[in-house]
Amino acid sequence: LINKLRKIITGRFLKFLQEQSTSQPEKYKEFWQKFGIFLKEGLATDPDHKKDLLKLLRFESSKGKPGELISLQDYLKRMPENQKAIYYLNGPSREGIQGSPYLEIFKEKDWEVLYTFDTVDDYVLNQLGEYEGKKFISADQENLELPEGDKRETGEEKLASEEAKALMNWLKEILGEKVQEVRESNRLKTSPAMVLSPGNLSHSMERMMYLINKDLDTSLPKILEINTSHPVIKGLHKLRQQEDPLAKIAAEQIYDNALIAAGLKIDPSTMVERINQILERALSQH
Repeated sequence: LINKLRKIITGRFLKFLQEQSTSQPEKYKEFWQKFGIFLKEGLATDPDHKKDLLKLLRFESSKGKPGELISLQDYLKRMPENQKAIYYLNGPSREGIQGSPYLEIFKEKDWEVLYTFDTVDDYVLNQLGEYEGKKFISADQENLELPEGDKRETGEEKLASEEAKALMNWLKEILGEKVQEVRESNRLKTSPAMVLSPGNLSHSMERMMYLINKDLDTSLPKILEINTSHPVIKGLHKLRQQEDPLAKIAAEQIYDNALIAAGLKIDPSTMVERINQILERALSQH
């Protein structure tokens, strides 16, 4: 009897919330901001009400104003025909996400990305898998299925193919076990480089693993993607050709900068020392 009552009362309450979300969106927004975490918990623990709970999810997005929330149904209505997935990106704040290199390709394509701020969000979306036939995919995942034939103009000339290949092989040698692969990016436009985790592991999932177990080694080998039209990467190529010792220092700093942009932990002591070396070199030339 108690189980039956619980199911009926929960169902009626979720229906009430759904009605309020459409008739009084501002009032529902207040409720969501206070109690949304419990609705997410319900998605992970209560499969009986999954369909109703999905309708109640709200997110900020790349196409909305700060504080403006949209539903998954809103997102689907705004999707272009050639978009096959629901993309999201996790970060500590809206400002942090908007400055991320992982959004560059989506801004160019004018594809909307949902912003998630809670660590648990990625876990919930991973558990859900999809919504109305559209998979949930983190924008910082390695294996994004981007449309073929996408010719991206950056406004800068890229390194020649042989030059880029030589630079990538050199970077793999310099960074060693830190990277599984170094490759040319078809996703970057304004940033010199970014790191990706192999497979379907998002950076927020890595951060959550570290929060659960601080002794866990989260320095998994990364995939480093470089923007071969960026002045920093071109400058690195020249330093490498000149066999300048600064090239190795710059390469390690570019990699650490990419880790910072991904929200992953780094060793600040070695980075500060390296930055000082770069500054000393730069200032000595003036």
